[in-house]
This record gives sequence, structure tokens and C-alpha cells, in this order.
Amino acid sequence: MDVLPLNFRTLWLCGIWHEENEKLTVPRIAYRFLVICLMFYFTFTLSAVVFVENSNVSELTEAIFLAVTYITLCLKIVNFAFRRAEMIEILHDFRHPYCKAEHSEESEILKGYSKQARKMYIYLMAFVMSDVAYFWSTFAFKVSKNIMELPYHTYQFYNMSSKAILFSTAALQATSVLYSVSINISFDTMTAGLLILTTGQLELNAHRLSKLGEHNVDSMNGYIAHNVLINGTVDKIESFIKTVVIPFLFFSLLSICASVFQLSEYSVFSLEFLGLFSFAICILLQVLVYCWFGNELMLKSEAVTDAIYRSDWTMLSPQNRKSLQVMMICNKDGRTVSFGGQCSLTLETFVWILKTSYATISLLNRVSA
Repeated sequence: MDVLPLNFRTLWLCGIWHEENEKLTVPRIAYRFLVICLMFYFTFTLSAVVFVENSNVSELTEAIFLAVTYITLCLKIVNFAFRRAEMIEILHDFRHPYCKAEHSEESEILKGYSKQARKMYIYLMAFVMSDVAYFWSTFAFKVSKNIMELPYHTYQFYNMSSKAILFSTAALQATSVLYSVSINISFDTMTAGLLILTTGQLELNAHRLSKLGEHNVDSMNGYIAHNVLINGTVDKIESFIKTVVIPFLFFSLLSICASVFQLSEYSVFSLEFLGLFSFAICILLQVLVYCWFGNELMLKSEAVTDAIYRSDWTMLSPQNRKSLQVMMICNKDGRTVSFGGQCSLTLETFVWILKTSYATISLLNRVSA
């Protein structure tokens, strides 16, 4: 677990991941099966509320924005389980000798990006866990007032009149939420973390190219091969996440619209408003994490061209200059994670989501009025 250790360690503890050479035992397989069943059952009970119960617009939007979040999580689990071999290939790329630091200056570059990925995981996990803690503190407050309601409104197939059954169901929800938050944040920060590490490799490649000159011309082929490896890794990351990110962005749009629309139904100083507001911020942060680091990847890719300009390329042979020219052409527009040319992970996509959310919320307010 040398690449993104916090993410893969969390997934290993949750039973979702195992190392390439790790032998799976029967208890380990059973544990993984139980965790996945728990995630899917909780998602089903959240989604069933939308279709089974006759709810008004307010209750429907509240049910939707929770359900779509967990539906996206289930898609992530399925994608990760069935495409494990592709993830292993990506990890092998980051372990390639070209991606290793050759001296202390390069080591500092890579350490900076690894530290950035680790901080992002810790901060986002802490923020989302604080939001979950709010839901359960609200549940405890309601119980103290003899209000017997579950913290998450789900459809149950049994009678909830008994306190024992209510508390057992609440414990089941607590376990589901703990696992789901850990897995979901690990997946989201893993994708962003891979983009961060790829950005670090682009900066490392640009650093090497900027020092290119007559004295180290023999290393140029290695620098070019390193850039080709980076582009291939970006293609693999794009292929791995495309089946998840597009539904994630769509469902995030629905969640943001539903939660913000629901906010208008509550007082600004109420507990319900605080809970929905913090949830909406969590969703926005997850979208921003994807788009921000996808945008950083594009900028660092363009920096490779600038690094070649700064190098002592005039001292190279015509053949070597042609190789660098081809490399500049490949990187001049920046390398983005794009999905069929229709959607790319950039800040422009994040702004578009905000604009679309605002327009949709305005429409919902007019319809409800």
C-alpha cells in the first residue's frame, strides 16, 4: 500500500480491497460479502421511500437527495470490484522506475504531492464524519424528547412500534453509514489522489526537461518515455472512473438541487436546516475535489511545454529537437480527464453544475409556489 496508503488501507479494513499477492480466506470473503450486502440493503431502503410511500414534494426531495448519494456509492463499489485488474495496472505505473525520484530535489517534489493527497483524505473524511455526527446527535436529542424517529428516513418491511426494534434498526443504520462514509470518501479521494500523483509526475517530468542540455542528452529518451507513461496512466484513470464519475456528477446535481430546495422549507436556525446545509456542502466539496484536481492536471500538462522552452534545447541535435517538438505538440493544449468530449473534470464543469443547480432550484420554487 505504497500508493495512496490511507485510501487503500481504509478499503482493506472495510473488506473492499485486497493486495495483489494477498490470499483471500473464507472469513475475509464472508466479511466482504456482508459489508456489500449491508451497503446495498441500506441503499434499497433509502430508495424505496421514493417509490413506495405517498409523499409530498418536500418529503420526496428529502428522500431523493439521500437515495442518489448511496446509489452512486453502489455504482462505485461494483466498478471497483469488477475492474480491480485495471486499478492494479495503474498502481504498477506509479511504481515504474521512471516515476521514482533520482535525487533529493525530485524526492521533495513527489513528497509534496503525496502529502497533499494525504491531507485531502484526512480533511474530507473529518468534515463528512462531523456531518454524520450531527445526524446522530439529532437522533439522540429526539429520543431524549420521546420522539421515536430514525435518523435516516428509510422504508422498513417490519413494524417499528417497538423501541427494541427501533434501536436495533438505528444501530444497523449507524453501521451502514459508518461503512458507507469510509468507503465513499476513500473512493472519491482515491480518484482525486491519483490525479494529484499524476500531476506530481508531470511536474517531475517538467523539472527534468527544464534541465535538459548537452550534458544530459542521453537521458532525454527516458524523459520522453516518462511523459508517454504519464499520458498512458491518465488514459487508464479516465477509463477506470468514467463509468462512475458521469453518474456521480448527474446524481450530485440532483442531490444539490433537492437539498437546497428543501432548505427553503426550514428556518435558518433549525436543526433540519443545519443538517441539510452541511450535507449539501459535503456534496459540493466532493464535486469540487474532482474538478479542482482535474483542472490542476491540465495546467501541469501545459507546463511540460514551458519546461521544454526553458531547457537548453539549442544544444541538441536536430533529431532530438524534433522529438521534443512532438512532445510539445502533445502537451500544448493540456491533458484533461474527459468523457467522450462531453464532460471533463475542470473548474468550468464545476461552475456549470452550480449554474444548472441554481436554474433548477428556481424552477422548483416556481412549481411549488
